[in-house]
Formats: sequence, C-alpha cells, structure tokens
Amino acid sequence: MNNFRASCLTASILLHLVFNSASTTHAAIPLQNATATFSQTSFGGKPVGQAIDGSLGSDNGWAIYEGPTDCCGAIPGSTNPQIAVFETASDISIAGGASLTITLQQLFTSAGHNLGRFRLSATTDARSAFADGLASGGDVTAAWTVLAPLSANSTNGATLTILGDNSILAGGTNPATSTYTVNAFTPLVGITGFRLEVIADSSFPDSGPGRNGNGNFVLTEFQVDANMLSGDYNNNGKVDAADYVLWRKSPGTYGGNPAGYNTWRANFGLPPGSGSAAAVSASAAVPEPTARFLLLSTVAGLSFLRRRAALSSQKVARM
Repeated sequence: MNNFRASCLTASILLHLVFNSASTTHAAIPLQNATATFSQTSFGGKPVGQAIDGSLGSDNGWAIYEGPTDCCGAIPGSTNPQIAVFETASDISIAGGASLTITLQQLFTSAGHNLGRFRLSATTDARSAFADGLASGGDVTAAWTVLAPLSANSTNGATLTILGDNSILAGGTNPATSTYTVNAFTPLVGITGFRLEVIADSSFPDSGPGRNGNGNFVLTEFQVDANMLSGDYNNNGKVDAADYVLWRKSPGTYGGNPAGYNTWRANFGLPPGSGSAAAVSASAAVPEPTARFLLLSTVAGLSFLRRRAALSSQKVARM
C-alpha cells in the first residue's frame, strides 16, 4: 500500500505539471512597422516606433505634443487627434475569429500622461497597402474593422467606459501611471494589422486626446495577445456557458455572426491547451499535443494502480 500511495503522489504531481503546462492559451503577437499621422519631436522626441520596441522605460513611448520645447506651459491647440497603426509580423488566423487582449501601458516619468479617449480596429489588408513606417505623415489607410470591446479595465484608479461608437473613454482619477486592458472578439481571420485612434474629447484639457494638462499622453507600449482557444470569448481559458452568454449579448459581433456560435459549439467543454479548432499562423507557440498524451497516459496509469490495489486488498481479506 505504501508503494500505491507513492505512485498516487507521483501521478498527482505529474497531473499538476500537465495541467499547468497546457494552461497557456494566449500568445503575444509580434508587431512591426509602426506608423503614425504625427509623432512628437520636441522634448527629445516620442516616435510611434517606441510604442512597440519592448522597452518599458519611463521616458519611452509615443506622444503627440506639437509645441516647441522653449515654451513655458501648454500651448492651446498643440495636441490633436492622431492615428497609429501597427502590422502583425504574421497573420492572426484563428478558425471562427480571434479573441484578443490589447494592453496599453503608460509609464511615463511625468505623472498623468494617460490616454483619454481611443478606439481600436483591425484589418486583413496586405501589409504592402499600409504602414510605411513613417513616424509622422505615415500611411494609415486600410479597410479597417472597428473592434467592439467586451471589457475595458485600467489600473491605479482610472475608469474606462465603452461608448456607443466602440471608443473607450477614461474618467475618474488620472493616476501617475496606468495600464489599460481591452478584451475584444473579431470574426476576422488573417489579421495583418491594428489601428489605434486617439480621439479628442471636451472632458479633457485642450480636448485631449490625452489627460495631461496640455492634452498629451505617452503610450509606453502597445501589446496584442491572441487567445489560442477558439470559442473562449471571455478569455478565461475554457469554452463554457459564459462564452455563449457573450455571444448572445453582443449583436454585430457574436449575435450577428453565426460562425461565432458554430465555433463556440464545436469547442464547448474543451479545457485550456486542449488544441481546439484554432489554427494560428502567428509566430507564437501553441501547446503541443504531447501534454494531452501524457495526461491520458497518467490517468490510465492511475486506473491500473487502483485496480491492482483493490485486488491486493481482496487477497489479504481471503487470507
């Protein structure tokens, strides 16, 4: 019996490792060729390319202030609505559409340089048709599909509200730094790029688009993660009834997209890392099927050990 207990303990540890190794269903999407309608050149410059360079330095990021450096205080009209676009390094091709998590980190050393109002979009156009890599005056024209956010959250006390045009409006406290996280689903397959529109709003100084005193912001890093588990619309690592509720409650995104329902139905009940119908060509690893094989082998081994222990107990009773 001691051997049996030891075997069960070993199997339990193995099961724990298998489930943990298979639980990663999100993959970071590499971005490239950042392009913008305008990037700040004053105060050392804040070109749009810094928003995807992987650096989280407190002086790094994209900003849009148009005033000179030899002024004292804000110049009215020196921040205006702008657009930034980013190509994906390879297509995001997930059967039935993609569940996305978009993270906007704002870590600038001078407090309160956070985005005020913005909107996100995606495209499947050829990369040669947009994003020429210019920090200002760049080509941002493509067939963009606005992403309908399912949720928008922020850190350090700010609030985010999803508006009727699918833009997101910041409110509440304007903290020193803040990270915004947006979850969205799109039926698009073969995504080649993303667009970030920063939008003027009268609730901010100089009408924004940022929340700083001169309407500016500094976007330290723009990141996109794709959920590898098709049908997991709320990005919780499993396909369940909650995803169906989201499908029903999101007209135009799920409710108007029969493919979204079919994807959910085909993958209902699949656990994290189970290797669903998703087919991703982005340069990120998808959990290997070896983990599932190992899990099945472990379960079979446990069943065998239990049967063996039961037979041994019967023999002892007869003696």
